[in-house]
Order: sequence, then structure tokens, then C-alpha cells
Amino acid sequence: MSAAARPAWRRPLSAVLGVGAAVLAVAPVPMLAGSASAATTVTVSLACDIPVFSSAAFTWDATVTATAVGDGTDVALTVAFSDMPGVSPAALSSSSMTGEVDVTIDGAPVTLTGGAAVTAAANAPVPVPPVTGTVASTATSLDVALTHVEYTVLGSIPIVCDPTASGALGAVAVDSGAVPTATPTTSPTASTSATATATPSPTATASTTAADDAKRAVPAKGVVSFACVLNPLGSDFDYEPTIAVYGSRESADDDEVALWAEMSDMPGLAPVPIENNAMEVTLNAVVGGTKVALTASSMVNAAIKAKVAVPTLKASMTSDAEEMDVEITGYSFDFEPMSGLDIDAPCEVADGAALGTLTVGIGAVADDDTDDTDGTGTTTPTTTPAPPAAAASLPGTGAGTPLAAIGLWAGALGLLGAAVFLLLPPRRPA
Repeated sequence: MSAAARPAWRRPLSAVLGVGAAVLAVAPVPMLAGSASAATTVTVSLACDIPVFSSAAFTWDATVTATAVGDGTDVALTVAFSDMPGVSPAALSSSSMTGEVDVTIDGAPVTLTGGAAVTAAANAPVPVPPVTGTVASTATSLDVALTHVEYTVLGSIPIVCDPTASGALGAVAVDSGAVPTATPTTSPTASTSATATATPSPTATASTTAADDAKRAVPAKGVVSFACVLNPLGSDFDYEPTIAVYGSRESADDDEVALWAEMSDMPGLAPVPIENNAMEVTLNAVVGGTKVALTASSMVNAAIKAKVAVPTLKASMTSDAEEMDVEITGYSFDFEPMSGLDIDAPCEVADGAALGTLTVGIGAVADDDTDDTDGTGTTTPTTTPAPPAAAASLPGTGAGTPLAAIGLWAGALGLLGAAVFLLLPPRRPA
């Protein structure tokens, strides 16, 4: 893609009004009609796709209008499109959209650019900004053909389209006037604050509790395969984390058991950077025959398509058992709305539900032998219900778990509201 965006050009109203009554009185009708005919309008059938989604192809029968203005040295060509079909499952509210449209002008390739904030209801037609480019020409008419159309939402979600047959727009008359000065199109970029930096994993240390009955907590640990659905798109993806579930009580005669779980990173789902977005995660399990829901909240900062660290999940239960079998029954995560889009994913267990048996610790915690993340971002835990005192120093409950990063969306997921289209790792065939 080449040329910088130029604003759509229209002859100033003052120039028309300034012609004067005397001129209007004698101006032949054909002259007036000729000025209005400068715009060329045709219908072009476009085959489109959103590469970050599976099964996102659609057809766009676009009404394309081309206008041109020249000053005898250069000519600015502007191409405008009718609304794109309603391909967004969520409402767009002042969402940034930029366009790069390839055309040929008298046989020479030229790229037209433009951008604007767009608003549309969910599943409603989406307006797209016009695009403009300038070429050196003294011609009074240009032969224009459309070869490729690409609009990008939120700077990283492309919608690509190509003519299904001829993209010829025909002859475009050049109006006489000043050619606008090039103005670079402003594309949304990730804030430098969202630049992800690796965070070393906290090194767990054994408790120094001097109690004679202190006992190390040993986790039930294994790899669980989840089949997940990303909403609101209904897109499938797989998540296969290593999960370790621990338990500990304050003293040998205490029947209150603090549970916590460590999970490896979630896959990189987001095509846009995530900045300070709240995420809630829930791991459902059966521990010692009792159903429990281990939960956690965190603030996510993540780079595009990076993995996301899962914060330490916590719960408590009543049991006097020293050992308990652990079975995982489900998992889910939910982001606060990102640019107007609600993003969540329920996950069902596909394989590996039985993690084995955990040994309940007493006055001590297990070594943090969960997998280190190779993250490129950070998560910061938010306030969650405090576990019993014995669990206060459980691994991963400090200032933040290392992450490798998302958003599932942003304008999240932006799929959403501002983001409408999201990237998911493909689910492997069964």
C-alpha cells in the first residue's frame, strides 16, 4: 500500500455561489449539467473475508462513486463506497476504521487511503470512509479500475475484498479546482503503556513455620484439554493448560482448607492490544467429593496476539481429610466490556479431567513447581476474598502473575464494540 490519505475534495460552495447572477442568467443548461456529471457511479461485486476469523467470508455488492479534481498539474481521485453488509456481531461506537484501496488510473497502479470513526448497530450495515489519492496528470478524464479493497478496524483487524469480476469504474471526469494537500491518515496504534515486558516468575520458597506439625502441600497436577466457545462470536478454540490444585490448613486440627490453583497461560486470542482490562476467571472442580469453584480477578495488559497469564485461583472448603482426589469439571473467563463488546468464554472438559490426589499441607505451602510462563505482558490481581491465613503466602498470590498476554478482546475481543473481529487459534480436528 502506498499513498498517504487525502481528504475527499468537493468544490467549495462559495466558488459556486460566487459565479454571479449575470453568469447564471446566460449559462447554458448543458454546462450546468456537465459539472454534475463529474461523479461516476457503478456497482461492483466484491468477495470479502476477515482473515482473523474462520468462516467469515461474505459478498459485498458495493455502489462505488468516483470523483476527481485537478489543478492542471495534479489530480486527486476520491472513491466512496456504499455501506458494508452487517458483519459485526456487536455494535460499533465511534470505532476507528482505515481504508487502503488499490486502483489503476489510466493503467498505472495507485493506492488510495482514508480513515474515519464509524458507528453501527450490531449486525447492521457498516459505513466505510472514502479514500483519496493524488497522481500527476493534466488529463480531463481518468480511466479508473478497482483492483483490491482493504478496510482495517482498530488498526489490526483487516477486512479484505477483491472484485469478483470486472472492477472497472469507467471514465471519471476531472473537475477543475485546487488539489488538496496530502494529510497522513491517522491509524490507531497501541499505546506505549501497553508494550508488554517479560516479568520474572516469583520464586516460591518453603514456609519457615516452626510448628512441629508443619507439612508441605503437594498438588494434584495434570494437563486438561478444554473445548471453548468465544462469545459473542460463537467461535471455537482449544485450551490445554497444565493445572495444579493445592490445599492447606492452618493447623492439624483445623477443618477449614484453603484451595488454590495455578494454570498455564491462555492462548493468544486478541488481534488488538489490551490495556488495563479486568478479567474474571473460574475453575470448577470436585475436590474430595465436594464441588468447588476456584475464582480470581486480574487486570490484563497484553500485546497483540500474545498469550494471557491466568491469575492464581482460590477457594475454601471444609474437610478433615489429609488427601483428596481432584477432578476438573469446567473453566471460564469473562472480560469487562472492551470498547462496547462483552467477551466471555465457557469451556468444557474434553480430556484429562482427573488430576489425581492432592496432599493437604499444614502451616506450609508447596513449592511453586508450575510451568513458568514465557510471557510478554503482565497481569495484576485485583481484590479477591482473602483465603485463610495459612494460604496468605500461597504461590502466585503476590503482586502479579507473569503473563504472556491479551484481551480477548479490547476494543478487545475488540471484536468488539469497537473491535468486532477477533483472532482465535483453530481447534484441532477431533
